[in-house]
Amino acid sequence: MRNTLAAKKLSKVDVRPGTAAEMKDVGDGWADGCIVAQAFHWFAREESLKEIHRVYAEECNRPESWPASTKWEQELSELNFNEKADNEPRFRHLLWKKVLERQAEAEKPFFSTPIETEKITWSIWLTPDALWDRFDTLSWNKLRQGEERRLFREKFDKIIKEGDATFNENGEVELHGCTFFVWTSRLDGPE
Repeated sequence: MRNTLAAKKLSKVDVRPGTAAEMKDVGDGWADGCIVAQAFHWFAREESLKEIHRVYAEECNRPESWPASTKWEQELSELNFNEKADNEPRFRHLLWKKVLERQAEAEKPFFSTPIETEKITWSIWLTPDALWDRFDTLSWNKLRQGEERRLFREKFDKIIKEGDATFNENGEVELHGCTFFVWTSRLDGPE
């Protein structure tokens, strides 16, 4: 994902190496905010909160967003998540929420609780190939090769063609979703 972002060469975007738990190329108090999309599982650990706290400027908030499926996409979601499971915590496991809720029990928490949330529903029209391209950005799908990849794409295509999806006159499928926003404020935390 980092390579894809870097390849876009967006103005005013500096792509640096690191992980949620180790951002050695980012200075203390550098960030005014943090947006997490499709990578919330990397932030479902206390060591990640500690590192985010380190790079945050004083008095900043912590907005985050996570994509989520609606009912129509349930079959695709099950195909996506159940066919090739990994051991990483995902949005549906709610570990990200538990990590933030544990801040309420900390003697010197990194972030305020309770967390604040908002949900926005949306829809977009995509060709089946454009929808496949979205699925293909997920690491466990990108890593599929050969026969495994062919069979996965076959199942994907069958769900699109034989499911109850709504298509427009251009052959685009209506994709429904919602984005969850979660935010909290930075506190002093442990020394």
